[in-house]
Amino acid sequence: MRRFVALPATLIVAGILTLGMTGVGAADDGGQLIIDGRVYLDPTGCYDNLVPPVTIHNDTGTAAYLYAHTDCTGATETISPYGSTVSADGRSVRVMS
Repeated sequence: MRRFVALPATLIVAGILTLGMTGVGAADDGGQLIIDGRVYLDPTGCYDNLVPPVTIHNDTGTAAYLYAHTDCTGATETISPYGSTVSADGRSVRVMS
């Protein structure tokens, strides 16, 4: 009788662990970009017309690029995945998908 009780309990624990690991991976799919406190979920493309000084938190798994011009052109600063920056002259930011 004990053998039958232990097997379902083991399967339940294994299922919970598997779901838990899947949830962690799913959270890394798109992430979020936070620009001056405004949150963008699953960011991609150019976010422009920023007003310096600007604070950016790149909570994605890919690099983001900060630009000097409003159309994602000009000199760039790289914001590493899960990194942050404060810029006195950033006018736009791009996240590659």
